[in-house]
Amino acid sequence: MNAAAPGLRQTVVLGIGGMSCAACQGAVERALAAKTGVEAASVNLLLHEATVRFDPERASLDDLVHAVEDAGYDARPAAAEPSADLGLPGEGRALGASAALALVLAGASMLLSMPLGHRHGLPDPLLGAAMHALDARLVSLVPGLYALSSRALELALLGIALATLWIGRSIFLAGWAAVRRRSADMNTLVALGSLAALGSSLAATAFPTALARAGIPPGAYYETATFVVALVLVGRALEARAKV
Repeated sequence: MNAAAPGLRQTVVLGIGGMSCAACQGAVERALAAKTGVEAASVNLLLHEATVRFDPERASLDDLVHAVEDAGYDARPAAAEPSADLGLPGEGRALGASAALALVLAGASMLLSMPLGHRHGLPDPLLGAAMHALDARLVSLVPGLYALSSRALELALLGIALATLWIGRSIFLAGWAAVRRRSADMNTLVALGSLAALGSSLAATAFPTALARAGIPPGAYYETATFVVALVLVGRALEARAKV
């Protein structure tokens, strides 16, 4: 949406995609403000929009779009056709489906992690008592679950974690884009946390004896990585739904 301004100045509203936190908002604002010919740039994180006032003799609409894209985000005039990538109608349904599937996988991951927690034990007495109470119920509901070997359980949990991370791959792609810009945002933190849980669990699965000899409990926490990604996707789906 363009509007002529006195002195040949123009104001344009751009739809911005890929923003998830205040750091993203600041990055887009700085990218636009640094563009030659731009006099003012304001970004609304909730609406996923940027309002830019510029000199059309020194900058064009394409220049503004390219500035946002170079910063690692998506942009197009707000009057253009809605796009799921920009957080406009349609994104809520896609995110809702991804979040629902990720939650199902997270629930399965938690179920499979119960026998492992029972075998490794918990240092916290309260959590240990709660787990024992759940163990008794699960043994009657899923009798074969506790008969599975730790190796089989860990491999199943690894598969679920990888599937969940693939569903939430947009988080990791956005986090990597932030790293390439030499900055960090919420995506970067979520990616680091979930990958750290996945990496430590992989080490416990691949080298349990070596870790035990080094005095490190070889516990696998694949469900942590799964739940982190699932909850972030749920939050984004709710946000997208609230904007419709």
